Amino acid sequence: MKNLVRAIMILSLAAAALAFTQVARAADAKKEKEAEGKIVSVDAKANTVTIKHKSASLTFTAAPDIEFGGTGSKKVTLADLKVGDKVVVHYTDEGGKLMAHKIGHVDAKAKAPAEAKPAPSN
Repeated sequence: MKNLVRAIMILSLAAAALAFTQVARAADAKKEKEAEGKIVSVDAKANTVTIKHKSASLTFTAAPDIEFGGTGSKKVTLADLKVGDKVVVHYTDEGGKLMAHKIGHVDAKAKAPAEAKPAPSN
């Protein structure tokens, strides 16, 4: 009887350790990553954007919760992104599909209209 209880406890601990390992792997797969590059194509109908990142082209699918940053107060959509824009994409790899959760313009300040300077006082 004592051996049976020990065997059950050992099996329970092994099962718990295995389950924890699988949860940790799933969490690692969902870690948000970041890629910076220039947009080479945008397909608003397919909900995708492709950037040139280092020497590779990466195609991202816009996640339902996607946010756009660094573009001022104007509400931006995927269709507003232009080829040649320099962006940073925050994404997760979901089974080999790159899901973009945030796309921010790197050079938004350079594209923003200059603030009006106050007139010099005489």
